[in-house]
Amino acid sequence: MTSFPSNDRWLCLFITQEAFNPIMGDANQLFSGGVNHRFAHEIAHQYWGTVVKSPGPEEQWLEESFAEYCAALFIRDAKGKSDYEMLVARWKSRAKLANDVVPIALANRIDMPNDREMENEYRTGLLYGKGPYLLSVLHKEVGEETFLTFLKSYQKTFRWKFGTTKHVAGLLGFLTKKDYMPFFEANYWGMGLPR
Repeated sequence: MTSFPSNDRWLCLFITQEAFNPIMGDANQLFSGGVNHRFAHEIAHQYWGTVVKSPGPEEQWLEESFAEYCAALFIRDAKGKSDYEMLVARWKSRAKLANDVVPIALANRIDMPNDREMENEYRTGLLYGKGPYLLSVLHKEVGEETFLTFLKSYQKTFRWKFGTTKHVAGLLGFLTKKDYMPFFEANYWGMGLPR
């Protein structure tokens, strides 16, 4: 258990055996890519999903993609840049698989009653692939200092509130003096995939 002195809340994280055993099945391979990454992702949900909330399923990327990306930043700093770059390559690969199906905003509306496994693959490819990949592209474009300022500012502004992708674009625009709505229209609400 980890305590958080600023608000006296406690975190209890239960990780099942799937995180430690990649040979239990296909789904386990997805979630056992690194137990450190899995822990970091779940801990990041304290910020993305608990402190900053999504108003509905169309904005779930604010929980999953942001937690995934913040976990990768931890892995980069703890294990090295090559581990981070491997995650970015994996996200891009997953994004390519799902990108032609629906935009990220509709990931939770994919309905394939005859193939639930593929339905889950597409959803995962969007929320855990394309979403964090977009964040990596933005991070690279705006630079380390601005991107980390963006994350901190977003957390501070939307603490215990519902955030939206429009807010994300607006804050990035405010910090960089560049209009990011076209980026999100093409790649979040649209089917684009930046290089």
